[in-house]
Amino acid sequence: EDLLLEAVVKYADEFNCKIKYSELVEWSRNNIPGLEGVRDFNFSRPSRVKNPKTGKIVEKKKKCTQRIEEINKACLIYILEIMAYCNIELRLFSNAIECLEECVILADNNLPDVYLRYAQARIYNKKSTDKELLLAEKDINILLKSDFTISEPIVEIKDNITAPIKENTILGSISYKIDDNIYTCNLVSANHVDPDNYTIYIIIVVFIIIAFSIILFCFYKFLNSKKYYTDI
Repeated sequence: EDLLLEAVVKYADEFNCKIKYSELVEWSRNNIPGLEGVRDFNFSRPSRVKNPKTGKIVEKKKKCTQRIEEINKACLIYILEIMAYCNIELRLFSNAIECLEECVILADNNLPDVYLRYAQARIYNKKSTDKELLLAEKDINILLKSDFTISEPIVEIKDNITAPIKENTILGSISYKIDDNIYTCNLVSANHVDPDNYTIYIIIVVFIIIAFSIILFCFYKFLNSKKYYTDI
């Protein structure tokens, strides 16, 4: 059984993906001495042991089987977190929350960084109700009470941002570091921003002053010419 567990650990280190029994068996035969004739049921079939209290024969999961299940669960959680992040970027907040809910179920609530994504999905959603925003605050509190080390947020804003700015335009990013993992999300404009009308107003005022000056000048010339002909 120790050889089987060793095969699982080394296979996971090399490929870092979901483990399929058929592929694990083929790799183990070629890479682990002593497992040349291993079959898939050697990894999946539970051991039969005697219960010391009752004397009955009971089935017990092998350590290699438990390890495979843990690795596959971790891979699924990782995929769901990526899907949640993508849905947040696409403004599909309901889909993001569904992915995160699956993460929490699979991880038995032992995944504090998921609550950061929960809060992001609720805060970034313009349609969130007061109740949902309170849930976001609760999610952040759960994260802060965890044993994880959380860094100060790093906010980066793009240079030369000028109006007009369309809704959902990426203006920068915000990053958090939880233990050794860095989580980043874009900062986007919540609404359309029109250009500043101050310059336009100045141009209009200047144009009116110039036009008014020209009219006054023409009227003055007209009065002078009329006076000249009257004197004659």
